[in-house]
Amino acid sequence: MAAPTTTVDISTLLWMMPSPAGGRLCLADSGVSLRTVIWLYKLGSSPEEIQDDYKHLQLPAIYAAIAHYLANQAKLDAEWAEDDAESERYRIYYEKHGKLPGA
Repeated sequence: MAAPTTTVDISTLLWMMPSPAGGRLCLADSGVSLRTVIWLYKLGSSPEEIQDDYKHLQLPAIYAAIAHYLANQAKLDAEWAEDDAESERYRIYYEKHGKLPGA
């Protein structure tokens, strides 16, 4: 079997899905977020098991997501902790007032 003649630029395996809140990093050709993949990975799923659950994902993209997370773990964990805290603040406000702040 002949070796492939092209290489894949690993940066093409992840993309930023735009949003008013600044966007979220997703796996190529999907709307599956980096955070979703890492959540499954932290629960003990292997990249191959994640692909079994999300058959449309490319295995190299799953590995790229994990590598990106491991290279930026402290920053991403801090960002996600703040996101979770903000969501919890909104949930508490909504339970108390029956609406979201500013609504």
